[in-house]
Parts: sequence; structure tokens; C-alpha cells
Amino acid sequence: MLFQSVGSQYTWKQALAHLFAIGGRRDRYNLEMALARRYKGHVTLFARGRTALAEAVWVATGGSGKVAVNAFTCYSVIEAVEKAGCTPVYVDIALNTLHYGGEQLQQVMQQEDVKAVIVQNTLGMPADITGIESVARRQGIPIIEDLAHAAGMRYTDGREVGTVGDYTMLSFGRDKLLDTINGGALITRVPGKIASVRQPHSAPRFIDQLRDRIYPIMAVAVRGTHGIGLGKYILAAAYKLKLAIRSADGPLDRTRKLPAWQAKRALWRFEQLDSDLERRRQLVQLYHKALGGGATILPFALKAGSAPVRVPLISTERDAIIARLKQHGFFFEDIWYDKPVSPARLYGRIQFNEAAYPNAVIAAGSVYNVPTHQFVTAQHVQQIAASITGNAGGNS
Repeated sequence: MLFQSVGSQYTWKQALAHLFAIGGRRDRYNLEMALARRYKGHVTLFARGRTALAEAVWVATGGSGKVAVNAFTCYSVIEAVEKAGCTPVYVDIALNTLHYGGEQLQQVMQQEDVKAVIVQNTLGMPADITGIESVARRQGIPIIEDLAHAAGMRYTDGREVGTVGDYTMLSFGRDKLLDTINGGALITRVPGKIASVRQPHSAPRFIDQLRDRIYPIMAVAVRGTHGIGLGKYILAAAYKLKLAIRSADGPLDRTRKLPAWQAKRALWRFEQLDSDLERRRQLVQLYHKALGGGATILPFALKAGSAPVRVPLISTERDAIIARLKQHGFFFEDIWYDKPVSPARLYGRIQFNEAAYPNAVIAAGSVYNVPTHQFVTAQHVQQIAASITGNAGGNS
């Protein structure tokens, strides 16, 4: 039995370390210095990644105007743009990268007065930064790099993701590469804008920190008891009692800073990042070999600089494949992304003209993911591939 998410970045030992973590001012400082060395900028730590992104947009634009965003994205990105006082302008994607490139961005900027550009590097597949940068620099438009999926990766021109733009956002959110359940960082590389960053000064609410502390241990319990039918009830009870909240929910408050104990856990993740990415790259190649021509892995997931947090595949028979995987003990229904602006339960909150962004709509209806987290073994890869291609013989 294997899950796409449900705290899959945590073993029992890691969950207990997270639950009882203690930190001090030195831990926040150590994380800030580690990020500053790698990304060559001024670091501000926030209680949520969405808040860090919102602050990047606010500083880059002055709090008004239009911001170019990927038309295949998460509601959290749109929320951050709007919280900063700006309006998202969608740019349709290329299906092989799940991102827009320089040509698509140029077409939009000929029609819209764009004040900033967000590059999200979807699922850990680095975007066409050369084309995007060329267009943005020519127009004098600041670039915000979103590393929620892509910390530690490299663009095809060799530069590290997060070192090219004027601003970089890192997420420490649930199921991300630097998972501490919540938190984020803003790196500012424009000297004249550092003083404009509004510093968070308040600790998160007690209930928010409690949720962040207990989620990993609860998720481990859910995974461990799912086979006897208890796990789903534990999860349902946690949501009902508000001891857990769904992804993209919760307050977006720029005054809340990352607690020191979470900074300590984020630094622990950050120090292991490169070795973790190498392990994920090896799994991607195993998937590629095991699937052969029986399924389509998006080609940019196989590039040298990529190390997808989830491997993106595409099929018009997605729902049938996911159902077949579930029959064999692989619970991969949690798709990034199930709508052009995901998740589906929040899609009604935005105005999205599907006719204007056909590739994003196609991707939302056909992309599915297989995991690369720490519990995935080479044997799992073979079993997953067999389930996808219809050759599986028994339960995993």
C-alpha cells in the first residue's frame, strides 16, 4: 500500500522529531544564512509559503497591477497575487513542460500591461527560463521564481532554479521538497527593494502551530491503519475537529513569522536536499525504464536538471488508470492539478476562461502523478508501472 501524499515525507521517527521539535533564534538565523548563501539574497521567513509569494508580488509591483501566472497552477498562487493587491493574468502552457515559455509570455505582454512575472517550475520541471528572462528583461519586468516544487533543480542552461529572478519564494508546505507542513521564505536580490519587504513579527496562532506539529504523526497513523479501514476515519475526524485543514486553506497573514522550531526542521530538510533530489532522479529513470512505451512521462521530467517531486504522466484514460492503481494498493487520486487552477473545490472562486487556455484545460483533464517520496522503492516502481500499463497481476 502506497500513498501519493498523506504525510509521505515522514516516517514515525521523523514525525516524532517534528512533533517535539524545539528551536530558538539561532535556528532561524542558521536557516536564513543557509538560504542567503545558496540564493545570494536577503532572506525573510514567513509562516506560510503563500505569504512569502504574496510579499514578493507586493514588493515587485508596489501593490497594484497585473501579474503573469501559469494557467495550470494552484489556487494558492492566485490567492497570493490577489492578496498583494494585484490581478493575475494567465499564460497558457506548453503540454511538454506544463509551463509557458518566452513566446507565450510575449504574446500576453503585447496585450496586457504586466508588472511582474511568476515562474513556477511545475512539479519540479524547470521552465524555459532563457526565453522568459529575455522577454521580461527587455520590458523591464521583475521575475519572481516560485520554488514550491523545484528547490535545488537546474534550468537547461545550467543555472540553479531560484538564482535567476529578482525574487525567489521557497515553500516549506505539506508534501513539498522542504516539507515542515507550513512555512516559506522570500529571497530578495534587488538591493533597492530589500527595505520594502515588510517583516513579519508575530508568531502563528497556537492552533495553527498545533496543527502543524501533529499533522505528520496523524498522517503516519492514517497510513498505518488504512488497510484495516480505520485510517479514513482518523483523517475525517481530524478535519471535522479542525485539527487538520486542507491544502490551500487557512489564513494568509503577512505578519506571521516562521516559528523557530519549524525553521530548525526546514534547515534539516535543506541540508539533505541535494541527496534527496539525486534519489528522486534515479526513481524517475526507473519509472521511464519500467513504463517503456506503455505510458507517457512528460519529457522535461527526464531532463538532467529536473527531479520531480511527483512524476507527471499524461493520458486521456487518467481516471481509469487511477482506479486501476487503487485496486492494486496505490492511492494516487491526489493530482497536481485536477483543474487549471486547483484544487477543484476552490475552482469556483475564480474567473477562468477555459476557452482562452486550451492547453491548461487539456493538462487538467489528463495529467496524473506518480510519487518519488522516500517510501517509493524500485519494486514499487515496477508494480506501479504494471498497474498503469494493465499488466499487474496482484496486490502490492
